Amino acid sequence: MKTLIVLLLIVVAGLAAISFVTTGEMGLVPRRLSPEETQLRALERRLEETRRQVASAGRAAGLSGAGASAAVAAAQREVERLGAEVESLLARLHDSAVKHAAEARAGATRRVERVRAKARERAEKLRNAVHAFQRELR
Repeated sequence: MKTLIVLLLIVVAGLAAISFVTTGEMGLVPRRLSPEETQLRALERRLEETRRQVASAGRAAGLSGAGASAAVAAAQREVERLGAEVESLLARLHDSAVKHAAEARAGATRRVERVRAKARERAEKLRNAVHAFQRELR
């Protein structure tokens, strides 16, 4: 029994570790990422990789005494590409946010209208009940 519990704990820990490594979030089941989130994470990884390459080139240049200008120039080009992709992603995210806000406003408006309609129905029923009660009192 103890072996089964230990094995179960190891499996759960393994699932959580795999989820953390693949998504960067703790949990047994990774949540679905939007395409924008997936692209953003890829861009973040590319930026970190570029930073590591520049640092590695700087260390190698320091050890050998050679310049690291080629690696820095390549990193600058990569960062420029990353910047353009980030701007494109930001524009798409803005457009998406505007679209979702409009949809939310439309949904909220429909909900408000449903509530108003129900309140109007209840008010009409109440008015009819008041009139009926007034007739009874006469």
